[in-house]
Amino acid sequence: MLMRACVATFALLAAAGPTQAGAPPAVDVVALGPSAVPMPPGTPPSPVEHRLGSDADPQAVWDVASPTMLVYAPVERVPARTAVIVLPGGGGRILGVQRSAEFARALRDGGIVAFVLKYRTQPLNLTAEQFQAQMKADPRIPPAPIGEQRTPFERINEEVNAPSPYRDMQVADVAQAVGFVRDHAARFGVDPARIAIVGQSNGSILVSEYLARGNAVPAIFAAGLLYGAPPNSAAPTPVPVYLASALDDALTIDGTIAMFTKWKAAGLPAELHVYQSGGHGFRAAGSSGSASWIADFANWIRSQRSRP
Repeated sequence: MLMRACVATFALLAAAGPTQAGAPPAVDVVALGPSAVPMPPGTPPSPVEHRLGSDADPQAVWDVASPTMLVYAPVERVPARTAVIVLPGGGGRILGVQRSAEFARALRDGGIVAFVLKYRTQPLNLTAEQFQAQMKADPRIPPAPIGEQRTPFERINEEVNAPSPYRDMQVADVAQAVGFVRDHAARFGVDPARIAIVGQSNGSILVSEYLARGNAVPAIFAAGLLYGAPPNSAAPTPVPVYLASALDDALTIDGTIAMFTKWKAAGLPAELHVYQSGGHGFRAAGSSGSASWIADFANWIRSQRSRP
């Protein structure tokens, strides 16, 4: 059975509908090459990467065995731009690439070089037809079992804190992506000292894990966690963080506030946005309470440029 966070991604894809015709493709697709951290032993083989949507503009991908990045760069070539690497959500097994691509295009249109990282996933070995059947069967987050005494926050806390060799693999992919952008800064027109990462849902868990690695991973100048800060987040670091969630997102609101509280108590730079409505992924039906989430993040990341 698919994990709860995957089903949440099913719901987001159902709300998103089909891929928009004529959406601008990524400027480039970059293969990151072999990783220093292999797939965990016993991982079932996944001979082909599966997807919904077109190759140029997929809605979702899964069974990702090799990390790649989609590159969204402004048309005008200006040196020393800020770079933002977007980490899609999907519970570690699915990547909601369409939602991340929308985000990346908006950042690109605002003069930021954006990347969407397709990090490796825990295999599902489902065809597109099987995937769609799962989504149609129940695109909602399952209700708590009868007699369940734990809150949604407590349940997701146990899932997030369970040891996962796949999470270590995915954090390694993030580190590889940051290093690749830094090493090829001239190619992409970015300032190697101005590389940020931002996660959506499960991607935010990877951001928290990345921050916890400290000097063991390539340095970043800022980090964002969108509807996904884990309940037991990383200890505060000097890296400025941006946190956002909706008040009606039972999966992430408590973790988001808890992480902000840690940074605030330590006197470290942090910004918190709690939207009145929007649900998980800021896609709740009929909700406009979180409509400004992309612009809010873009304004924040631009304000970080002046930091030494």
